[in-house]
Amino acid sequence: MSEKSKFEKRKTIVATVTTLLVALFSPVGIILMSHPYGEFAAHLVGVFWSTYIGSPIPIDGGGMVPPTLNPVSGILVIPLIILRLLFVLQVYRAYSGKTSRGAAITVGVVSELFIVIINLLRSSPTFTTGDLYIPIPILLLVGYLFLWRFPPYVPSTPWETPEESDKSLTPSIDGTK
Repeated sequence: MSEKSKFEKRKTIVATVTTLLVALFSPVGIILMSHPYGEFAAHLVGVFWSTYIGSPIPIDGGGMVPPTLNPVSGILVIPLIILRLLFVLQVYRAYSGKTSRGAAITVGVVSELFIVIINLLRSSPTFTTGDLYIPIPILLLVGYLFLWRFPPYVPSTPWETPEESDKSLTPSIDGTK
């Protein structure tokens, strides 16, 4: 196995494992909440966990609640998990040469937009609850960084002969290619 081949394999593994870890454990968004009593809290939400920063209940007095694992919320967000894992699969496929970087990023955008659309439908148009959802697209940013900063190897087309490529570049007598 050549040195370049080993490097490409390592790059594929690092990109895939990193995006998988980010997909499962990074925050998906933050919900900013205000209460009628003037208290403020933020609810940081991950796929399988959530935590409150500040006071989710006004009489609490503030502080940070330790992160809680909620397997039921993981079951309820199966479409979100599937889309995030589909993005990880697309990153792997891009590094394996089976899809383009653009297609992988498109899946990443769709996976991040899903939770935004769900939260827009959840919130009332008058914002009487005082809740504001802000997405945190860490997965999309990490995937984009890997795909554009460390691009996958794209082999040249082996079936094109030099004569064919020269013919495509030279115009014919009537001016067409």
